[in-house]
Amino acid sequence: MHIGYYMFLIYKMSIVFSLVKNAMFIKPITETELFGDEYYQKCARATLPVLIYLAQNKEIRIFSELKPFIGNSRRWYCDILNAINSEFCRLSRNTKWKYGEIPTISALVMAKNTNTSKRNPSKVKPSKWMHEQMVNQLGLDPTIENYHKYCVKPVFDYEYWQEAMAQIVKLPQW
Repeated sequence: MHIGYYMFLIYKMSIVFSLVKNAMFIKPITETELFGDEYYQKCARATLPVLIYLAQNKEIRIFSELKPFIGNSRRWYCDILNAINSEFCRLSRNTKWKYGEIPTISALVMAKNTNTSKRNPSKVKPSKWMHEQMVNQLGLDPTIENYHKYCVKPVFDYEYWQEAMAQIVKLPQW
């Protein structure tokens, strides 16, 4: 094998080890607001307790199962989940927050896999945005195994969802 290939593998392994060590999470590309009168903001506030429940109970849902909260329009899904992730990023950066970095809770909302293959035999798959961010932000191969290990597992393992929800509910805008 070519020496460049081995160097590439070592580089990839170092990224994975640093991710595990530093527990890096996918961040919103553009932060949006959870609070306001826009349709997506109202849906985000309705969806937030559901996602907290899923995280605490170690459950995953597909987009269509969240229609009672998100609505029928798929064009709003990204805005709704981005508003929630953005609020958690702001909370994590707050110097008074003492419960560590909050993982990307939207990892619990997956897309239905209508095109199963040997590479992804699962009936669910990461959303297109999460798939892209696994590559762009985390430098990972976007397999379903990596998705569960580096995106979903940190959400399940985070112990302070109740505290995060309580902090958001305390905000005057709630």
